Amino acid sequence: MRTALVTGGAGFLGLQLVRRLQDEGVAVRILDREPPDETWLAGPVDFVVGDVRDPSAVDRAVRDADVVFHLAAVLPVAKAGRAYDEVNVGGTRRLLEACQHHRVGRVVFVSSSAVYGIPRRCPVTEATPFRPLGAYGRSKARAEQVCREFQARGLDVMILRPRTVVGPGRGGILTLLFRHVAEGRRVYLIGRGTNRFQLISSEDLVEACIRAARAPIPGDDFNVGAIEYRTLREDLQGLIDYAGTGARLRPLPAWPVKTALWLLDHLGLSPLVDWHYRTPDKDFYFDIRKARVLLGWEPRDSNVQALIKGYEWYRTHRAEIDRRVGTTHRKSVREGILHWVRRWS
Repeated sequence: MRTALVTGGAGFLGLQLVRRLQDEGVAVRILDREPPDETWLAGPVDFVVGDVRDPSAVDRAVRDADVVFHLAAVLPVAKAGRAYDEVNVGGTRRLLEACQHHRVGRVVFVSSSAVYGIPRRCPVTEATPFRPLGAYGRSKARAEQVCREFQARGLDVMILRPRTVVGPGRGGILTLLFRHVAEGRRVYLIGRGTNRFQLISSEDLVEACIRAARAPIPGDDFNVGAIEYRTLREDLQGLIDYAGTGARLRPLPAWPVKTALWLLDHLGLSPLVDWHYRTPDKDFYFDIRKARVLLGWEPRDSNVQALIKGYEWYRTHRAEIDRRVGTTHRKSVREGILHWVRRWS
């Protein structure tokens, strides 16, 4: 790997992947709509400002790259409607067309566990049928279909499906959790929290991306997540114990809360979408043996360690991130009516 393109390279995960590639001596190019935060980087990068929907920007970015990491996507919190298909599906097709034209050696596509929807049984394996949840999940499932089309046409595409990603720099919906913990407030659980809910640290996902790019096997798909995780309640309590702020867990009955959150979602009064409020009381964990065997990938961080790293970064950068409100993982979310829930906690 000599020259790598990272789409979405100015985002939460993208910056950490770019830094890792730089540390390994790889020349890096970023395709993103926003310039990267240089404080995260080890040196200069080749930055192409643009959108994966823009053919000319994509062509400029892909040219001369031997590996492409495709991270750019519209996220659930954006509530983006048609843009999910335009960016997550159409943008992926446009990128892979350019990769095939320029004879890129390998593409690593970061998909989502949302393609599985709410699992009927766990652990989820790569053979588990897709039952995508919400517009975001459906767009990621269709993007994977595009990847398989290009695999059949001879392009080497690796697909990674991570569980919920947590780590330094992660904002988005997780700012709601970290803010409650930092202020010593109640942390509400949908249901009793006795379900097993796997996460993955950003560092472990970056390692999986690197392993997928270098694996001596043709394009394939892999589920990736932490090895060490307990129930959601136990893992959140581990974060609360570490923080020592007096925050405390408060379980709430699942059905009434989900109904209320569904209503707030449809009224535009909450940043949460169905992916956020329909899954956290369900078991959701992967069998990651395939990635461990074929990629030689071994995750290092437990759920609690990933949460602590994300919380520490938030605590240190809270004033900065609370000012940046938007729909990416590098920004905080608009709390809407949940602001008053926090104030009453």
